[in-house]
Amino acid sequence: MATPFVSGQAALIRSIAPEATVLDVATLIGKTARSLDHLNPAYKEELGAGRTDIGASLDYLVTKGFPPDVEDDFLGDSCADEEDEEENDD
Repeated sequence: MATPFVSGQAALIRSIAPEATVLDVATLIGKTARSLDHLNPAYKEELGAGRTDIGASLDYLVTKGFPPDVEDDFLGDSCADEEDEEENDD
């Protein structure tokens, strides 16, 4: 059931910011999602980005504009940290 909600969220984002790229939209959706880890501790970090939060995505667009400043706003607790760790393992 997630697909209709996420595609609707993407459509709302694009209606506000038609210049948004697919990566911009995906980043905004993923980084404004609410974690479900506290609700399902047995599956911690196995449930994806969490529950989509359309309100948070639209609030971000209204308050901070577009495109999202990925490095400043999102990368502090994202998969980019994992990529850095993988590079250090080489």
